[in-house]
Amino acid sequence: MKTHTESVFVKTGVRYELIDIDDILYIEGMKDYLMIHCKSKRIMILATFKEIEPRLDASKFIRIHKSYIVSLEHLDRLEYNQVYIGDKKMPVGQSFRKFLLKEIEVRGF
Repeated sequence: MKTHTESVFVKTGVRYELIDIDDILYIEGMKDYLMIHCKSKRIMILATFKEIEPRLDASKFIRIHKSYIVSLEHLDRLEYNQVYIGDKKMPVGQSFRKFLLKEIEVRGF
């Protein structure tokens, strides 16, 4: 039996899909769309970061670039101006770097 975890509904075309927050690896912005990269699937939604960011737990997710939000729980590595989740390398924007480093220090990563 699956235990209930924190989740969020997202609109994918004409239907709504429930996504477990813990399954989200990162979210990538693509003009008017967002691609939600999960452990086992990718989901494209018509939304902006401004719309989805308030719905995400700030203790679990962090904006690292104008085009990326990442799950802190799935973050594998940080190198100067990029982060890694698995083999995926993502840039860290200059304006987001200081806050990211502070969050990593606070959490003891």
